[in-house]
Amino acid sequence: LITPAAAAYLLTDRMHRMLFLAAIFGMFAGAIGAFASFLGPSLPTGPFMVLGASLVFGLAFLFGPKHGVVMRWWNHRSRAQRIQNENTLKSIYHVLEGRQFHGEGVSLRELAERRRETIDEAKRQAGSLRRRNLATLHEDGNLIYVTPSGWQRACTIVRNHRLWELYLTNEAAVA
Repeated sequence: LITPAAAAYLLTDRMHRMLFLAAIFGMFAGAIGAFASFLGPSLPTGPFMVLGASLVFGLAFLFGPKHGVVMRWWNHRSRAQRIQNENTLKSIYHVLEGRQFHGEGVSLRELAERRRETIDEAKRQAGSLRRRNLATLHEDGNLIYVTPSGWQRACTIVRNHRLWELYLTNEAAVA
């Protein structure tokens, strides 16, 4: 729980940081404008300061640590890859579960059938798991073996999904 005094302090602390950053960015834009106008004879400083401020804005828009375009793209790409890896691990678990956990390896054909994908896509996903040390590939490349850390992750994913489904059916009354 945050007390009103602590909330006011955090708010003012955040406002101070924002004000400080605005001042730094303003000084930086002014310095860029002054330097650019200094480069040529009788160039006006004001328009170059506006261009400097636009440059600072553009850089912040593209490369901002939380809301920049590049960071949002990177986060989206990372999240999509993580979900893809989790779905592949879950599919491997379900294939092994369907066999009552007889055998350790899962063929690319079984994985592709389970995921309703091509064998090339299954091979690409197996390579992604291998790069993250969640699975290994047989020397001929047709069998996937889940590493201990990959198996633990697969069990956690399946358990969480089953708990979530149980909650939705029993508590939230979702069919």
